Amino acid sequence: MKKFVLLLCIGSLSLQAQELKFYTLSGIDRMNTEQFEAKLLNLKQKLTKLSKKEMFVTYDTTKMTRLGDTILHFVQLEVMDKTTKKLRLQSNLHQRKGKKFPDFKLFDIENNLVDMQALKGKPTWINFWFTRCGPCVDEIPEFNSLAEKYKGKINFVAISFEKRRLVEKFLKNQQYDFLQLVDAKSFIRELGIKAFPKNVFLDSQGRIQEIQGGISYEVDATGGLSIGKGTNFEEILRKLK
Repeated sequence: MKKFVLLLCIGSLSLQAQELKFYTLSGIDRMNTEQFEAKLLNLKQKLTKLSKKEMFVTYDTTKMTRLGDTILHFVQLEVMDKTTKKLRLQSNLHQRKGKKFPDFKLFDIENNLVDMQALKGKPTWINFWFTRCGPCVDEIPEFNSLAEKYKGKINFVAISFEKRRLVEKFLKNQQYDFLQLVDAKSFIRELGIKAFPKNVFLDSQGRIQEIQGGISYEVDATGGLSIGKGTNFEEILRKLK
C-alpha cells in the first residue's frame, strides 16, 4: 500500500489538508481552532475593558487525547498584562537559537539531581513531552530506534512537567530509552514552551542548533494516520558536532 507524507506541524498539531485540532476547557465543550481563537480574543477584549489596560490571554495544554483522526487539546487559560507578556517573550525558546541552552537542575526518575554539566562533551537531543500527549507517545518507538543507533555519540534527554510517580507508572508499560527528567514545570514555563512535543538539538558546547515540533504523520490510502520514521530528525543528529 502506497503512503504519502502529509506535513504536520505537530508542535501546534494542525494538519494543512483538514481540520483535526479541537480544544476544550471543561472536557465537555468542543471548539475548533477558529472558535477557540475567537473565544480568546473575546476574553482579551472584555478583560482589557474591565481593567482599563491592555491584557493578554494565553493557554497551556494540560492533556491531549486522540479521538479517531482528531486530536483534542485540554487547555488551561492564563491572563497576563503587557509587562508579563514581554518577559515571557524574552524567555521564549526560539529567541535562544544559536545561544547556550539555559542551565538547569532537574531530578530524574531515580530522584538524582541532573544539571547541564552531565551533558558536556557530546551533542544533546532534548524531547519535551508528557505522558497524556498522544503525539508524544506515538513517536517514542522511533526515538528509541534513533537512541539505539546513536548510542554513546549523543545525549538523549526527555523532560516532562509531570511528577516522577506519573512518569514512572507510564514507563512500566512503555519503553523510552532517553534519560527521564521530571517535575520540570517551572523550567518549561521559563522556556516559553506551550505546545508538545517539542524537540531541541544542542551541539557539544550546549548551543541550540535546531528546534522542532514532532515527527510528521503519514496518511495512507484509507485515510488513517500513522507516525513517520523521523528521517528529518536523523539528518539533524548527523550534523550535530
